[in-house]
Amino acid sequence: ITVNRGDRISYHIGGEATSVAVLSRGYFLLGYVAKEDRLYAIDKDRNVVSFRLYTSVITYKTAIVREDFDSADPKNIPESMKHKVAEFLQARTLYRLAMDLTPDADHK
Repeated sequence: ITVNRGDRISYHIGGEATSVAVLSRGYFLLGYVAKEDRLYAIDKDRNVVSFRLYTSVITYKTAIVREDFDSADPKNIPESMKHKVAEFLQARTLYRLAMDLTPDADHK
């Protein structure tokens, strides 16, 4: 997990950066709470904000990049993230996996 100069929170897998959120200026990462799938940030006035960060998506993408298809289990990917993950698969020419995962009929 990184915060770049443009105050964008991202994670990097397989050379690809995926944006989680854009922070207002002056926020710093506090940490991640796994049981809530939330990443927390705070500013100098002690205002705390949180962002959803699904470990199931990161775990799945990591397995795909490592070509560990046996452990790449899409069952735990939230419905709201399936289209994004399908685009990730499509970019890696894994069209069959992308078609199986996407809920978007137009994407198929």
